[in-house]
Amino acid sequence: MIPKVIIIFCFTGLTGTVLAGTGVSANVKGPTEAGTWGNRSGHVNHKKISYSATMKTGATVFKFRHWVDADESHAPKVLPLEGMIGLLGAATQNWYANGFLRLYVNGTQVGETPVKSVRVTEEGSRGAVVFEWERKEGIWRVTFLAFPYGKSLFCSVRYFPPAKSADWQIVLVNFPAGATRDGERAVTTAGRTVKQENKIDLSASGEWWAVYYDNVHEAGTPRSEGPSALVFVPEDVKSCKIDIGTYQVTTTIQPRGNEVRMIFWDFFFGRKNAQAVDYMKETGSDQLKKLRQTRFSNSAIFSEEWKTRQNEIEKFLAELGNPLKESAEAAKLKSKLTELTGRFMKNREKPDDESEFIHFLEAQKKLLLELQSKALFEK
Repeated sequence: MIPKVIIIFCFTGLTGTVLAGTGVSANVKGPTEAGTWGNRSGHVNHKKISYSATMKTGATVFKFRHWVDADESHAPKVLPLEGMIGLLGAATQNWYANGFLRLYVNGTQVGETPVKSVRVTEEGSRGAVVFEWERKEGIWRVTFLAFPYGKSLFCSVRYFPPAKSADWQIVLVNFPAGATRDGERAVTTAGRTVKQENKIDLSASGEWWAVYYDNVHEAGTPRSEGPSALVFVPEDVKSCKIDIGTYQVTTTIQPRGNEVRMIFWDFFFGRKNAQAVDYMKETGSDQLKKLRQTRFSNSAIFSEEWKTRQNEIEKFLAELGNPLKESAEAAKLKSKLTELTGRFMKNREKPDDESEFIHFLEAQKKLLLELQSKALFEK
């Protein structure tokens, strides 16, 4: 079964043409048939469907992958055998390339439902890639943000329930420094360091960041890509448990409400373990402040961009004698954009509101170009 049709928004008109070194560029590819699962037990030669996305900041490249077993024998389900979203870069190790982020609702993986859409929603002053799943229990939207020359990845996991919220969880998978079994895994938080073969419950109010690393495979050794880290907004999290295995480290987050905001460091660009810990101690509060201030919905919603464009449209309409068709279209666009931005300002938007906003924003830009061309032609 092939997952639902992918929706890709990648508008050059949204932020203008992105030149090398001037902002964040992003792209999405998929769905594509990516061969089969080979001889994997229970999935022999089953069809593999995949999606990929990248964001280039000028300092690093973030790479994402979503792939599932889409054999008809599983219909109407698909099976995300490695997890729902993999992070292949900045590092090839640390946050798991094949499936570092998994969502569960009432004990089942959200990604057993085909992904609804994978799309780019912003480029330029920041980049945004959005994954979305829709089930009977609601809609889950995972938004990744990157900033020009940024080295960390911002993320929001948001749940839109149809009525009463279901019980849901976020599970994160990490292989500190590399996929090795002969090292010594460890996690350091603001208050303690815990080594492998231990489980810890983080105090959300005081331990809202963690550094994941390996004491044997230190940065600079042949099989290491160095440490990685997680920051989360403490008021978003009811509980956070970390299971430090000898191979895999699993972080389980129980949300307090319907959104969890995070920052991921996939590696620290040559920093040793102790340097990464010191960096988080020194900058953690500033990172948390920026994370709290970041709005994950399209940035144009909260700017004056569309209002300025609307004023230009009205000037051209007056110059052209207020033609009936274009005036009616301009009025409709103004009404819809005003309505949608109002919802976002009150934090009462619906799941499809951001897509609608982007649609009407593009229609507004198209109308302005048409009016500019008419005005020029009639002079």
